Amino acid sequence: MIPPLLRGKVANLVIAVYAYTGTQYNTAPAFGSLGNEVYAKIAFSFMIPTLLFLGVLYASVSARFVFFRVFEGSRHKGNHTLVGWASWAGILALTWILAFIIAEVIPFFADLLALMSSLFDSFFGWIFWGIAYLRMRNADHGPNFYKVRGWRGWVGAIMNVFIILVGIYFLGVGTYVSFGKLCLAVVLTSSRLL
Repeated sequence: MIPPLLRGKVANLVIAVYAYTGTQYNTAPAFGSLGNEVYAKIAFSFMIPTLLFLGVLYASVSARFVFFRVFEGSRHKGNHTLVGWASWAGILALTWILAFIIAEVIPFFADLLALMSSLFDSFFGWIFWGIAYLRMRNADHGPNFYKVRGWRGWVGAIMNVFIILVGIYFLGVGTYVSFGKLCLAVVLTSSRLL
């Protein structure tokens, strides 16, 4: 999760990079367009650990889902067994290999990534946290937590309902737009192959 204040600063940095370099000299990510080598190294020093962290996080969530489904009801799920650890390592390796293949082989990967982001990041980044806050406050203070906690309860409840609504908006509109762009990219790519 990127804090909102940092998110705004990153957005300002990206806008500044695009404003000073234009679209002709942009690289992906935009940090690569920084003319000063020191600034580029500083920018990449923040970006690379974040990308690695998110890659490990998403791979672990996916591998955990598969691992729990495969070993449901067996002793390998909860105990330290050779089969369990080998399977966990194999599932993680397979997840990383599949991610690499998808990223390198698919010519319209950016559009596919936009669709996946609108489908999953809207939940993991927005909806989940709003619901988690409301459920935790409900568990701590009861169903009328917003009344019990006073103005802090009201502000927290309203803000988190807003966060949930923003996530639902990103989910709906983002999925619609990215799916349309993905369909267009598939049609254009397949027409070039013919």
